[in-house]
Amino acid sequence: MAVYSERKLKICSILTALYLCLFYINSVIKINGIGYVTVFGVILASFFAIAQRRVKVYREWILIIVCIFFIYCLSIVRLGLNGFTLDYLLHFISFGVIGVLLGMQEIRVRYTVKYIVIVGLIGMPRILYLYGNMLNDSNPVVMGVVYAMLPLLLSSFIGWLYDYKYKIAGLILGTEILFLYLKIGSRGVIVASGVFAVWILYYQIYVKKRKTNVAIMPIILVTIASCLGIVFFLNITDVVKQIVNILETYFGVHIYALDKILFYSLVKEDILNGRGELWINAWKMAGDHFIIGNGIGYYEILNGSYTHNLILQTINEAGILFTGPVIIVVLRIVMWLLFTKTSAERYYFAALLFVSGIMPLLFSSTYWYMNPFWYFLGYAIKQLKKKQVNLYGIGKRKESASDGYSWRASRV
Repeated sequence: MAVYSERKLKICSILTALYLCLFYINSVIKINGIGYVTVFGVILASFFAIAQRRVKVYREWILIIVCIFFIYCLSIVRLGLNGFTLDYLLHFISFGVIGVLLGMQEIRVRYTVKYIVIVGLIGMPRILYLYGNMLNDSNPVVMGVVYAMLPLLLSSFIGWLYDYKYKIAGLILGTEILFLYLKIGSRGVIVASGVFAVWILYYQIYVKKRKTNVAIMPIILVTIASCLGIVFFLNITDVVKQIVNILETYFGVHIYALDKILFYSLVKEDILNGRGELWINAWKMAGDHFIIGNGIGYYEILNGSYTHNLILQTINEAGILFTGPVIIVVLRIVMWLLFTKTSAERYYFAALLFVSGIMPLLFSSTYWYMNPFWYFLGYAIKQLKKKQVNLYGIGKRKESASDGYSWRASRV
C-alpha cells in the first residue's frame, strides 16, 4: 500500500510539473500547433491517471467546473456567440478544467521541483538561442515567454533546500533565466520575482523562528511594506533613475525593465502604460451589473482588450457573486503565508503558486490564459483546507509526509 501511495504521489507530481511548464515547453519547441499537442497530451495523461485511480476527483472540483460552465452559458445567452467568449471558453477547457483538478492532488514538492528544473535545463539552450539576442519585451510572444519561465525560476530557488545536485541544477537554471530577465524581462516578472524573494525572507526571519502564538509581527511588517511601497510609487522616477545610474556606473549592468519604467514615466508620462484608463472603464462598466456582471467577453467586445486586472475582470464578467469567492481564495493563501507554521518547501511552493498564479494577473494577463492561476485555485481550495495552525497558532495538527516534512529523510 505504501508503494502504491508513493507512486501515486510521484505521478501527480510529474503531471503538476508538466502542467506548470506547458507554456515553456511550447516556447522551446516553437512549432505551429504545438500548443494544442502539449495541452492535449497533458489532458490525456491526466484523464488516464484518473482512470487508473492515480488522480482523485473531488466534489469541490466538480462544483467549480459546473459553476464556471454555467457562467459561460449565461454569457453566451446574453452576448451571443462572439470570438472573445468562445476563445476564453476554449482556454478554460484546455487549462482550467485540468489545472484545478491537479491543484487539489497530494504531491511531493521535491518531485515537482525536480521535474520542473529538469524540463527547464533541457529547454534553456533553445530558449537562449531564440530570445537571448532580443533587446526588449515589446513582442507579445516574448512577454508570454518571460511569464512562462517564472515558475521555473522560482523552482530553481526552491531547489536550494535539497542536496547538492538540486543546488547545482537550480543555480544553473536560475542564472540562465535571470540573464534573460535582465535583457527582456518585463516589469511584471521583475516585481513578481521580488515578491517571491520577500516571502522567502519573511519565512526565514519570522515563520521559521516564530515561538509565540501571537502573530503581531506579520501585521507590523505588512504595514511597513505598504508604506514603503506607497513612497516608492510616488517617487518612482527618481528612485529608478538612481538605481539605473548605480547599476550602470559600478556594475555595468543594463536592465531593460528599468528603462521601460523611465520611458513611460518621462516620455509618455504614463507609468501604467494605459492601464489606468482600462481600469477606470472597467470599474464604470462593472457598476452596470454589479451583482451578476456583464458576461464573459463583454468588456473586450467594447474595449478591444481585457482589463489587465484580476478583480476588475471577474467583477465585470460575473459580478460580485464570482469576484467574492476569488478574493476569498486569494486572501486564504495570503493569510496562510503570513500566519502559518510549516516546512520550508511547502511554504516556498505555496509562495511560488501565489507569485506565478496571481501576481501577473494584477496588472498584466487574463486568467483564462494563465494556467498557473487554475492550479493555484485548486491548491488554495483543497490543500490548505487541512489546518496545521490556524491564524493565531491555535489548533495544531502534525503534518503528514506528503505535506513536506519528510523531504530530508529520503533522496530522489
